[in-house]
Amino acid sequence: RRAMLLTNSFSICGALGSALFTWGEPATMYTIMMVCRFVLGIGVGGKYPLAATISKEDQSTGSNANKSYEVSKAFFWQTPGAMLPYVVGIALLGGFGTTHFGAQYLSATNFDFRFFFWG
Repeated sequence: RRAMLLTNSFSICGALGSALFTWGEPATMYTIMMVCRFVLGIGVGGKYPLAATISKEDQSTGSNANKSYEVSKAFFWQTPGAMLPYVVGIALLGGFGTTHFGAQYLSATNFDFRFFFWG
């Protein structure tokens, strides 16, 4: 459980950091984004095997087929969960549209960028 809390905290810190702290000069922005995305990658990379392990260990009773089914469900939902931020980002860009020009378009895409990297 402590390992899952640690990997979740890495994921949260990396995601929030890349969404909230990427302001300023381009070199500073990209450096902060790279560091935050690296921290996020450590968290997510640790979370995948831990999620399957925890789902297997939580099934202390039952047949091996049921345990295997629970582990497969844990691995299956990782793919839709990984795709959801991109789908939301595309939907936000489509919702705001590209027909806006000037400050209105800049603020819309700036919001999309922050929301997209937060998820």
